[in-house]
Amino acid sequence: MLRRGRQLELRMTRSHRGRIALIHGNDGTDVRVGKICRSLSRMGYDTHFIGWDRRPNEKKEIDLGRAQSHILRLETAFGKGTLATMLCFAAHTWRTLAHLRPETVCCVNEEYCLLAVPLKHLYYRHLICDIFDALSDRLSVRSWPYRAAAGIVSALSHGAADCLIATDDVRRGRFGRHQGKCAVIRNYPEDPGEAFWRKNVEGPVKVYVSGSLFLQKGLKQILAAVEAMEDVQIVAAGPFYDRFAKEEFANHPKVVYNGIVTARRSLELAAECDAIFAFYAPTKSLEFTSPNKIYDALCVGRPAIINREVDVAPWIMENGLGMQCAYEDMEALREIIASLRDRRGGLPQYAERLRAMFAKGYSWERMEERLAYVYRNPKTAARELDKVLGARSAATAGRQA
Repeated sequence: MLRRGRQLELRMTRSHRGRIALIHGNDGTDVRVGKICRSLSRMGYDTHFIGWDRRPNEKKEIDLGRAQSHILRLETAFGKGTLATMLCFAAHTWRTLAHLRPETVCCVNEEYCLLAVPLKHLYYRHLICDIFDALSDRLSVRSWPYRAAAGIVSALSHGAADCLIATDDVRRGRFGRHQGKCAVIRNYPEDPGEAFWRKNVEGPVKVYVSGSLFLQKGLKQILAAVEAMEDVQIVAAGPFYDRFAKEEFANHPKVVYNGIVTARRSLELAAECDAIFAFYAPTKSLEFTSPNKIYDALCVGRPAIINREVDVAPWIMENGLGMQCAYEDMEALREIIASLRDRRGGLPQYAERLRAMFAKGYSWERMEERLAYVYRNPKTAARELDKVLGARSAATAGRQA
C-alpha cells in the first residue's frame, strides 16, 4: 500500500513538474501578480492564476502574459470579503488545485496560504508564501480576538511554507524565527523603455494618483488642496476600496478617473503627469509601507509627492526624488502642487537623472533572476540566494573585465 501510494505521488510529480499555481484573492489586476505571472511564463513554467473577481461588473485591463486564469466571480462590497464568501473562494481554490495538481503553489499573503496548507503533499509539493501586505497590518479592527486570530493564521502560514517572500528587508525582519527561509524580491516596476520618461507634459498641472484607492491614501487631503486651484487636474487609476473613493473622489470635477488599468498603462499615465502622489495615513503599520510609487516615479522620471511621516521620506529628500509635507498640511501640499508648473522647464533633465538611477538597479528585470531561483529551489532559496547570485555577478564582472 505504501509503495503504491509512493508510485502515485511520483507519477503525479512527473506529470506536472514545472507547473505553478499562484493564488490570490484578487482578479489579476494586482500589479505584482501580473509581473510574477508574466515572468514565470517567459521562464517556461506552466503558470496558472487562481483568483477572485470581487467586482465582476467593472471593466478592467488585465495582463497575465501566457498564464491561464481560474477566476471565481463573486461580488463583494468594495472588495471586502465575508466568512461566507471566503469559504466560497476556498472551495474554488481546492477544486482548482485538485484539477491542476501543480508542482509548486505560491499564495499571496497569509490567509490565502492557510487555504492551501491542508492540500500540501496531496495535490502539490512545494508551498511559497509571498507576503505583499502582512495580515496584521491590514486589520482595521483593534479588538484583541481579531488580532489573536490574525497572529495564529500568520504563524501557521509562516511555519507551513517552504519559502517566504518579502518585498523589502524591513518586512523580512518581522518574520522572527522564520527569517531564515525568507527571500527578498523587491516590488520594482517593469521597464517600459525610454519613450515614457521622454514624454513632454502639457496642459494643466497634473498629479497622478494610482493603486488601491481609499480614504487613508490621502484622497481627502489632495482634494482639499486643489479645490480652489485653477488649471490643476488629478489623474487617477485603480480599484476603489471604500465609499469615499468611489462616490466622492472619482466624481470630483478636478479628477479624471481612468478605471482599472494594466501596469504599463499606469506608468504611461504617470509619465503624462507632473508628479506622482504617494500619501499614506500615519497609522501603526505606516513604517512597513513599501515605496512602490517611488519606484514608479524613478521609472518614468517624475517627482513623488510624499508625506513626511513615511519612513522612506528622508531617503527621497536626500536623493532629490520629490517633495514632502505633513499628511494633514493642506496648505503646504497646495504650495507643492502650485510649484509643479515652474518645474516643467527643468523636467527633461530631472527625468534623465531619475531614469539613470532607475537603470542602475530599480527595475523588475533585476528581480527576475531572484524570482527564478526561488521557484527552482523553494526549500533552500532563502539561505543560498544572495550567495549564489552574488557569485554569479562577480563571475560575470570578471569575464567582462
